[in-house]
Amino acid sequence: MSGSGFKKVAGGIGKKSSGFGKPKPPSRSPARVPPPKVKSKGHFPAPKPRPAGQTAGTTALDPRPLGYDSSEDQEGHVRRQASRRGCGCLALAVLCLSAAVLLSCSLFDPRDPEDPDDTPPFWQYPYNPAIVMLNVHGSMEARSITLYMACMDTSFTFLADPADTSEWGGSWEFGDWDYYVEQSTMGNIFALQDTLYGDTLVAVAFTGVEGYPDPPAPVDSATIWRDYTVVVAPSIWGPYGNPARGRARITMVESSTSTWSIRLWEDFRPEFPDTSHTLGVLKASYR
Repeated sequence: MSGSGFKKVAGGIGKKSSGFGKPKPPSRSPARVPPPKVKSKGHFPAPKPRPAGQTAGTTALDPRPLGYDSSEDQEGHVRRQASRRGCGCLALAVLCLSAAVLLSCSLFDPRDPEDPDDTPPFWQYPYNPAIVMLNVHGSMEARSITLYMACMDTSFTFLADPADTSEWGGSWEFGDWDYYVEQSTMGNIFALQDTLYGDTLVAVAFTGVEGYPDPPAPVDSATIWRDYTVVVAPSIWGPYGNPARGRARITMVESSTSTWSIRLWEDFRPEFPDTSHTLGVLKASYR
């Protein structure tokens, strides 16, 4: 065995010294590699609390300067809180003062309601004679004695047809027909009650007379002509089946405020008389 090229080595069996090279050194454990550092994603590690008795500025993580006193920070915080409270109290005081001013001005008090406008839609400002006749028509059908008399001048006079005065003078009074007689007579007609219609039904129609046009631009006074048809439902002198018919020559005057009203109403029987009666006869029956 000794000639085979092996030799004993202390502590173990070695390899041949002739053709197998130098013996390898004993194996060593590999060096420890530190783990890679992981970058923080936008977060920094929280600073370690300072030991008791350590002052500010003694560590790199404390940005406050040396000699910093924490009582100053607390005092500033108190001042800021007091300032905020002062501003809030001031704003509240201003708000309360403004509310008091508004209440003293009675802005929230309910206003007195305005008087309703009772003027009917048919009524127009009487700036010419034609408008006055429209107002007469509307006020008669509305049975408004107030608006009807607003169409009459205080010097108003009604003259009945002489034929009516002759025929019916023994039954009714046709003379001395002034503003107040007209007001009383028309008031009686408007107050009539009909058994069929309840309130008095009044229907009126005025039409112009051929050959008698209205003056285009009257000044101070004007005379117009109208044919009329008047129905007063409960009256036997102007019922539905036989309304009052006639023709009127109406004289109007202009006031100092440029409004027009009727001063004189001259009543005539229709051009072709029939069994109907005139407005003069109808009104005289309620005088």
